[in-house]
Amino acid sequence: MGDLMLWDSWRRIDPALHRFVGFTGFDPAKRVLARMRLSDATPAMSLVHDALFVPISVAAPDIWATGGVMTGAGDAIPCLREKWEDREEYLGLREPVDVEPVEVIDGEVLYLGWLFDSFGHCLLESLARIWALAHVDPDTPVVFQYVPGHVPQPHVFALLDLFGLRRERILLPSGPVRIRRLLMPDPMLLAKSIVHERAGEPYRAVAERIADGAPLSEQPLYFSRRMLPASQRAHIGEAALEEVLRDNGFRVEYPERLPLVEQIRLAATHRTLVTSTGSASHLAFFARPGAEMHIFCYGNLLEHHIVTSEMVNLPTTYLHHLHGVHHPCSALAFDLQAATAFLADAGLLPRRSLIPYLPTDLDTSPEHAEAWLFTFYLHFARSMPPSDASLNAWLDTLLDRVRPTAWPVFIARAAMPEHTSGAEAETAMRRYAAALAGETDALRRERHRASVLALLPHALARCTPETRVLAQEATDRLLPATRSVAE
Repeated sequence: MGDLMLWDSWRRIDPALHRFVGFTGFDPAKRVLARMRLSDATPAMSLVHDALFVPISVAAPDIWATGGVMTGAGDAIPCLREKWEDREEYLGLREPVDVEPVEVIDGEVLYLGWLFDSFGHCLLESLARIWALAHVDPDTPVVFQYVPGHVPQPHVFALLDLFGLRRERILLPSGPVRIRRLLMPDPMLLAKSIVHERAGEPYRAVAERIADGAPLSEQPLYFSRRMLPASQRAHIGEAALEEVLRDNGFRVEYPERLPLVEQIRLAATHRTLVTSTGSASHLAFFARPGAEMHIFCYGNLLEHHIVTSEMVNLPTTYLHHLHGVHHPCSALAFDLQAATAFLADAGLLPRRSLIPYLPTDLDTSPEHAEAWLFTFYLHFARSMPPSDASLNAWLDTLLDRVRPTAWPVFIARAAMPEHTSGAEAETAMRRYAAALAGETDALRRERHRASVLALLPHALARCTPETRVLAQEATDRLLPATRSVAE
């Protein structure tokens, strides 16, 4: 039971679908592609009588705090997540837990695994068992593992609805539930190791329905990350790249500003897709036959990009033209010369004379330093020891490099008591107030708004009353519709 079906019959992935450009000191074909597998095993559904569904919050932390399913006899059902040459990794309960059900469901329920809010993970993993919908009664309830007491984002329900799963069918239990007849279909992929050759069929059906017979456009399409909130990984230099692409006839789109159906329609109706590592790259699930993708990556090439391409038989070029320093997930910078040179050689930039000089050292720019520091303080600082000498030296180097207008960095730094003293927080918040007061870029204010407003109470609590007033006034004026927290 679990993911074992995938390993019943498989073959190595044909590398002809995948092309790697710009990787030095790291051979993706040997390190990533060689361990990926393509399965042609026969998927099946297991029927578990009197199953006990254990939600995430109930599972004992010393066992595995991700919930799972137990048989009527009280045995944990392992859900194999990844299988390597020398080990196996499991997702779900590894051994039974002693819990009592708060509810009993007498009918039949379809189990579809874990529900992720992240667009990419939802597309890839939450839909891994979606094939089973076509083999059960259309009114059969469906159960997912999800954080009890929380509500999934609207885009999650919109995505599931496109695959035929209505909101009223979805169960998200907040306590243990006894299910008399639980159907557990085999997943069609494991994100890091293996994918079934038919895993892409549900996605192709959605793409064909939304495309509605439209031919593939010859205009290259670029999915940009530039309008995402600043709390998400920044790609420095993307605005300059967009300018070059538009000058050469590309269509540039910001997926998060479009309805989900329109995002899919774009992916399904363009022959050439270009994007960078992140959620937008997973829109390639809806590419139709005859399309190709070029994806800008950093050194840590992720296996799920390989899975995406294999699922829809999409020829993909992985371009190592994004670079980061110290902690690459915090912020990345385009190697714009290499990126545009490749696209020009590929025939996608016919007007080479319009390509301006594009620097290659954006990862040493003030913009990169600002993005790196902001994301570090927002997401990573609390997990880093203040006594880390090399990290502190790096922080000092970047702080010297940031531009005077880096108000997001100043407030993020002030809100982190683990890495700043009270005096440093006071100085940082005065710099924040002065820099924000001079900010004229409305887009920059909007991208940072949510994160800055969340940081504001923590930062103000570390300041003198005079500085609190200065910072609050600047925030109210430039980031309106906020509740005053100065008092």
